[in-house]
Amino acid sequence: MTTTSLYEKQFMLTGENIDPTPLDFTFYTQRKVINDPADRPIIKEYYMSYDSQAGIFSDLAVKRSFEYTLQDGEVIRRDETTEWFYTDGSVGITKTFVVVYQ
Repeated sequence: MTTTSLYEKQFMLTGENIDPTPLDFTFYTQRKVINDPADRPIIKEYYMSYDSQAGIFSDLAVKRSFEYTLQDGEVIRRDETTEWFYTDGSVGITKTFVVVYQ
């Protein structure tokens, strides 16, 4: 049996007040990536709209932030925070994952 979580506002990704975290948001959105000097992504933003002529992204739906722990120049850990935004631009859900490399 699946339970549905209802939220007070609508999420940008779906336009509904139902938990959007199970959805593959990369399928619905346009991605903007900001890398660090070593070319590792530090921010990935997923927008609902992109005007290719003006080069403008709009309606931020999901943002992923990455922090890296290095040892001898190699990544040994990555902390990844994902935020899902409401249609008013505020954050509705935040989840953090940790990946450890061996």
